[in-house]
Amino acid sequence: MRTRRIVHAAIAFLAATALAACSTGTDSSASPSAAPAAADAGITIGIDLPLTGASAAPAENMRKGFELRAKEINDAGGVNGTPIVLDIQDDAGDPTTGVALVDRFAQSNAVAIVGTYNSPVVLAQSEAVARAQIPQLVFAISSAITRQNNPWVFQTGPTDLGQIDGIVEWLKSRGLTKPAILTDTTAFGSGAKPVLEQGLTEGGLTPVLSDTFAVDAADLSAVLLKAKQSGADHVIAWTVGQPYATLAKGAQQVGLGLPIIGTACAADPAVARLAGDAADNLFFQDSVNREKPQVKEVVERWSAHFGGTVPSDALVAHDMLTVITDGLRAVGPDRAKLRDFLETYRNDTLLTGRIDGVWQYTPQNHVGLVGGNLVWKQYDKGTIKVVDGS
Repeated sequence: MRTRRIVHAAIAFLAATALAACSTGTDSSASPSAAPAAADAGITIGIDLPLTGASAAPAENMRKGFELRAKEINDAGGVNGTPIVLDIQDDAGDPTTGVALVDRFAQSNAVAIVGTYNSPVVLAQSEAVARAQIPQLVFAISSAITRQNNPWVFQTGPTDLGQIDGIVEWLKSRGLTKPAILTDTTAFGSGAKPVLEQGLTEGGLTPVLSDTFAVDAADLSAVLLKAKQSGADHVIAWTVGQPYATLAKGAQQVGLGLPIIGTACAADPAVARLAGDAADNLFFQDSVNREKPQVKEVVERWSAHFGGTVPSDALVAHDMLTVITDGLRAVGPDRAKLRDFLETYRNDTLLTGRIDGVWQYTPQNHVGLVGGNLVWKQYDKGTIKVVDGS
């Protein structure tokens, strides 16, 4: 336990100081100095997303999810007769910009902040959020956020540790005990690397290899060949989106023959599009079971509005806005009352989580979805299917 505390402290420092590679600024329309939303236009909710940079694709999915949900809410009469107004801003994955956006939202009478996606940004925002006393619901997964114990910050979940606990449980149930860890060299991957190593070891799954790869590499066959030769009986790959297609194709090239366990980011549509059948035997935890009746309803509305398949990120955004508006209906547009409401929030009808899953916050727990509430999925002939009845 002492070792885990040391590792957690190191990760908290890393996550708080690391900048994502996309931290190059923001466009003029997303500048925190831009005019704030009018206070009398409705109930303002600040939406903070990295709409430019490495996380732009999933952030854009979330933006569409927020906008579709806001339209549904307003078309149905808003919140107790008052429309909601989304003040959508781009933090570009930059902690400094993220902190400035907290000040912007606080001064524009936003009742809450929803977002953002990158853990280093959320960690940097924490002090400003507490000072402004404005509730913040974030998608970022770092357990370092949880350990800050900021009473104004709530995570959708699961955290990185929650995901690792779920992975350990799943691997043990299949008799897989020799992981090869492959993490990308971004802040996302480098921050997860020591947590993975420690979490797996404590779970009785000592890694036989822990290596890294560049997120923009065109060919990852060399590092996968090392995994094949390491004596591992499975690979755990920690990266975002499209690199899972590169890993899948590299695994096919070297004849890896081992299951690859990924994060929820493996659900990115680019993986199936780029890897096809090569993605078979890629497993991952996801927050959404598309067989849920309520998910099917939103899928239909998404298709009518945007066309195509609704990404999981957009469904998470749908839930995040639902959580906030449930609170607004119950206690009104008061930041302190909304924060108190969130600490007692429970909902078993949201889109995300297993069919029998529950979002639940308490004063001691500000993570809505825990690891055991996730859905296990697998690529099969280039498509995704749910496994284990989750």
